[in-house]
Amino acid sequence: MKSNISFYLFAVVLVSLFSSCGLISKRAVSNENQSLPEMMLLSPDGRNVPLSSFKGKKVFVNLWATWCPPCVAEMPSIQKLYNQTDRKQSEFVLISFDKNFETAKDWAQRKQLNMPVYAVSGDLPELFNVNGIPTTFIFDESGKLIFKQTGSDDYNTNRFVQLLSSMP
Repeated sequence: MKSNISFYLFAVVLVSLFSSCGLISKRAVSNENQSLPEMMLLSPDGRNVPLSSFKGKKVFVNLWATWCPPCVAEMPSIQKLYNQTDRKQSEFVLISFDKNFETAKDWAQRKQLNMPVYAVSGDLPELFNVNGIPTTFIFDESGKLIFKQTGSDDYNTNRFVQLLSSMP
């Protein structure tokens, strides 16, 4: 009897976890007339970095957490995309929603990810108040939103390489 209750409790927690990670609401949207929001990020070395400091390049923003299986599953494809793109043309901003930023930094190091992982420092802008994670945004050089998707994807494709490499 006790094991049945534990199993059902585990099942409820698992379903809640998957639905909160955005598996249910996967969609791609482009040209929403939104702009790169003002916000402060906390870098792995403890510095405050304004998100607006990346304007002038394409900016790939991914909202994620280590406790989110779809987020973790798409990280290898994001790393491959990162490796194929030029930092002179594009920046990657992986914003961890982990309660403890050390957890995200340690996880990224263990997985040998060399992409920059950040935490939110201050208020989360309205645009980034999403219904599920992972959620990915791509902004052009002027800061205009050109791609948004809630749900995981394979970012290791020519489409995304071209999107982050081409100049206007």
